[in-house]
Amino acid sequence: MSMNSAPKTTRRIWSEFVSYEELCSEHVLKMLREHELQVLVAVTPSQLEDVPRLSAHMQAAGVSLGLWPMVADDHGRWGSTFNAHHFAGFATAVSELAPEGTTIAIDLEPPITIMHGLLTGRPTAYRQLLRTNNWSVGHQRLRDLLQLLGQRGYPCLAAANPMLLGDGRGESAWQWLFGTPIADLPFDAVSFMTYTSLISGYTKGLLSRPIASSMLMQTAASAQRQWGSRASISLGTVGGGALGDEVPYGSIEELREDVATALACGVTDLALFDLSGVLSKNNPDEWISAFATTEAAETLPRVRRRARMVKVGIKQGGSAIAWYRRRRESRG
Repeated sequence: MSMNSAPKTTRRIWSEFVSYEELCSEHVLKMLREHELQVLVAVTPSQLEDVPRLSAHMQAAGVSLGLWPMVADDHGRWGSTFNAHHFAGFATAVSELAPEGTTIAIDLEPPITIMHGLLTGRPTAYRQLLRTNNWSVGHQRLRDLLQLLGQRGYPCLAAANPMLLGDGRGESAWQWLFGTPIADLPFDAVSFMTYTSLISGYTKGLLSRPIASSMLMQTAASAQRQWGSRASISLGTVGGGALGDEVPYGSIEELREDVATALACGVTDLALFDLSGVLSKNNPDEWISAFATTEAAETLPRVRRRARMVKVGIKQGGSAIAWYRRRRESRG
């Protein structure tokens, strides 16, 4: 791709913790509108009745709105085959309160209690993944949800773990393990959550910033190759998230570098996590501008050996998971 070309880009920003009142403030609306950002707003059960008012306000302000269904933590918080029936019912209820054409963001992750265990290395979390995942039924329920939303005119965006790219085409090893199918579901876009600050933070620096940047490049290139125009990358983080221990960007320059890398890999649909972190900064307009206006890098980050090792490890891990799944299913 020529670095001089400027393909049309889509920029989105996740909003998990900003109150609806603040979202509708003139300053926030102006910032979103001027930079043509779609805001993906979390909707919890307690916020459901406020969706029509929020939608009307955003529409009147000329701001593109996406809704991000999020069930109670006791029910998993995010969508997966573990809680597909409950999650799909709530996501449907959210869509029914929004105008046709509203993007519905389906955040595909294992239940939050399991995620806490995975990130802290608790063996019980892996046993939970293997024992409580109702893949066949949950997979079909999520497919039904996507088909219903599509028939009703709601574009669907998935947020997905970048490890799922290790499955390649026609495979579902990591998708099966995490209970987060994407390969054969009719998503309009799939946004792989490649948060470089978390890669460095959760590994305590073992995977340093340069290595995390190299991993972002690998992920963006794989996403573009496998998903084409439906490929998206979620960048971050700016501020914390639901897990409570997320490490944010160290500087605005790190955000600029990540945007430039993703664009240079051919991914033109980018999302930033998240708005609450941006608004907590002394210079939120500069952070938004850095995300919205940075252009593709002329040179890509150097491919780091540890980044390659991680990619190989994910691929090998997927093969082992696929073997285990076949063995388990053959036993009935």
